[in-house]
Amino acid sequence: MPLDRANDQEVFAEFLNRVSDEDVRASEEGYIEIRTWSDVELDEGPLRLRLTPESLAEHLRGMEHDGELAFPGTQPILGALQLFLVHLDEAIRTRRAGETELLPDRGGVRSVTPNGLNT
Repeated sequence: MPLDRANDQEVFAEFLNRVSDEDVRASEEGYIEIRTWSDVELDEGPLRLRLTPESLAEHLRGMEHDGELAFPGTQPILGALQLFLVHLDEAIRTRRAGETELLPDRGGVRSVTPNGLNT
C-alpha cells in the first residue's frame, strides 16, 4: 500500500518504523532522541534530531525528486525517506566531538553543537 505523502503523521510513522532497530524515541519537544545507532559509539550521550512529523514530511516532500533519482522505481516520498536516512547515517558517522544536535537542511542533515543551534 502506498504511503500518503500528504499525511504528515503517516510519513513520520514510516520514518520511526525504519529506525526501529535503533534506540530512537520521539519527544514532545520537537526532536527525536537517538541513543544507539548501528555500530557507532555515542559516547557523549544521546543525539537529538530536530524534527516533528510536520517538518519531516515537509522536508521529504522537498526531496522527492532527488529520492526518485536515487531510488528509481520507488514511490518518490519513500525514495526521499531512504535518501534522508542515508544523510542521517552520514551525519551521525562524520560528526565532530560535541556535535550532538542534528538538523535537516538542504544538503541532507548537518550536525552542530548545542550552542550552534541558532546558526
